[in-house]
Amino acid sequence: LEPMQLGSGGGNSNSKVGYGGGLIILNISADLIVNGNIFANGGNGINISGAFNRAGGGGAGGSIYVVTNNLSGSGFFQTKGGTNGDGDGDGGIGGGGRIAVYYNSTSMSLAPSNATRGDIVGSTTTEREADGTMTFIDMDNYILTIQNVIEFNASDISSAWPNIKSADGSAFNFTNITTLNKSAVIRISSPLVILNASNINITNATINATNRRIDFRYVNSFNDTGTSYTPNSSISIEKMNVARIEWINNLSNVVSVGDNINFTNTTYPVIFVNASSESDLNSSANITFFGVYTTPNTSIL
Repeated sequence: LEPMQLGSGGGNSNSKVGYGGGLIILNISADLIVNGNIFANGGNGINISGAFNRAGGGGAGGSIYVVTNNLSGSGFFQTKGGTNGDGDGDGGIGGGGRIAVYYNSTSMSLAPSNATRGDIVGSTTTEREADGTMTFIDMDNYILTIQNVIEFNASDISSAWPNIKSADGSAFNFTNITTLNKSAVIRISSPLVILNASNINITNATINATNRRIDFRYVNSFNDTGTSYTPNSSISIEKMNVARIEWINNLSNVVSVGDNINFTNTTYPVIFVNASSESDLNSSANITFFGVYTTPNTSIL
């Protein structure tokens, strides 16, 4: 994931459009202290009176690509799109840009950073571009923090989305996977993607796995409260060394799957599925229990 795209300029040649955001690359071998702010924002569109009297569109945000050892400070990163010139439906707002930050340790708050689309002037503007993408990766502790859109690409499928490729073809290994806001979208571009992590916290997000399969495998915690799955998604959830449930049929429009499943492992492993809350979970599934031993001629069901 190495964003190096310049932001495109705004639309409408009859007026002054917002310039596209630039490209910032920082490769810091020791400490990066951000007490100010690092911007690659798109410019705002401007309405210039004349024969056409049409406002320019906002420019798209650019890219920020950072590799550093220690990340700290009170500032933030931003690749925000530019605003439209007026509210008459002329030029639209600029889309958000791209941010990728790799570090070994950090004391910096990641939440203020953003790659959002431009602010809208007026209420009649119809050209409303999307937010951009922002990803922070802790290279020592294998922590992935996602804001906006990210794609897990387990093959060489060409994609316009910022994506992370798997070294072995399907599995992605992290200690923690966390989304920062409700607009986060996780796209699955390969037939099978496996997310292995000690803790998975994907809340109020959208997982686009239509006609694909996503396997969540966790050690300590799995939280997908408020997260929706696109229609015809194939889902498997496994608490490592306890049990796994894999629905045979694709699920449609389910929300908060993890909230309706409980794995326990006291005397023996048990899976509870609350299908009254999400009726689509009441379908055929393959269930695997790990570490179960019985004496001969003894039933555990």
